[in-house]
Amino acid sequence: MRTLYVTIAGSLLLISIYPSDAEAGGVPGTKERISFEGVVGRHEQSPLGDYDGFGWGNIEAIGKGLDRDEPGFQSVVHGKVAAANLQGTGIIGRDDNSRFTLKSGHFAAFGDGPVPVTFNAYLDGVLVGTLSMTLQPADTLVQFDRTFAHIDRLEIDGHIVAFDNLHVSF
Repeated sequence: MRTLYVTIAGSLLLISIYPSDAEAGGVPGTKERISFEGVVGRHEQSPLGDYDGFGWGNIEAIGKGLDRDEPGFQSVVHGKVAAANLQGTGIIGRDDNSRFTLKSGHFAAFGDGPVPVTFNAYLDGVLVGTLSMTLQPADTLVQFDRTFAHIDRLEIDGHIVAFDNLHVSF
């Protein structure tokens, strides 16, 4: 919440402003659900680059109307858009290099077969957490443990992993 102090005709007026999730991104003590709605249209695809206070390396936003023959991708889309690492290891880090905690997210193997994936958490270039699993082409809620708290970079190492609705805190 932000408080705005305004003086009108000699009277002090206090106005409280509650930022939206997108505006709250990175405010210490906040929690956020990152979805990819509105980044691209239903039939579009584009690299994420900088989005919602994060830098997204090798990760693209993909509209639900594309890749209809990919059951894993379709299963993980919770709205009209999800994300995937289509070009190798996906890298997620804060734009301002600050720390964040990854709590959970919905993940799936992009195509129609299982995919081994390793999530690596880094802090100041040091590997501090690892979670390895085999993702099926079905929506899987992945819960991350305390080793994914107060990190500055996450790597998703697995060939073509789709995801949506990441829960992070700052």
